[in-house]
Amino acid sequence: MTRFDHEEPIDVTTVGAIEIPTRDSRRAVRFYNRVFGFELVSTTRKNGSPRVLMRGRGWTYLAIEEQSDAIAEPKRLRFETVSLDIARERLWNLGVVPADGSIEPRFDAVRCCRIVPIRDSDGNEIELVESRRPRIYPESRERAPEDDSLAVPGVAS
Repeated sequence: MTRFDHEEPIDVTTVGAIEIPTRDSRRAVRFYNRVFGFELVSTTRKNGSPRVLMRGRGWTYLAIEEQSDAIAEPKRLRFETVSLDIARERLWNLGVVPADGSIEPRFDAVRCCRIVPIRDSDGNEIELVESRRPRIYPESRERAPEDDSLAVPGVAS
């Protein structure tokens, strides 16, 4: 046990199912549980190799497949999180080093979001991406009752 084991996991908001190759399923289960809070759902065997199903908060599932006889091509995963700043702090507290060595987020101009890339122990790259926030109108604006336009209180039209 390390001092990092009691840190809260990063809250992942991605929805979907992801298949991840690994050389050691036990190590992969520990990583995804400790860092992202995924819980073990079931363990089976596929073609003689362990296959683990894990569930995150919400509707995110991981299928971790051990591939000991062949070196699997690392995958690139993308997990969304509500707050990249909180995620970065938790990564730091868990002792997880970002893939590019910098704890500072990169800005992805194409997707208009901030990203922190990390790697699991099998070299799979995980991009932690800050979820886009819904557009919220300022509280000082309200709908005018006579028409469907926006009106600012205290301003005559």
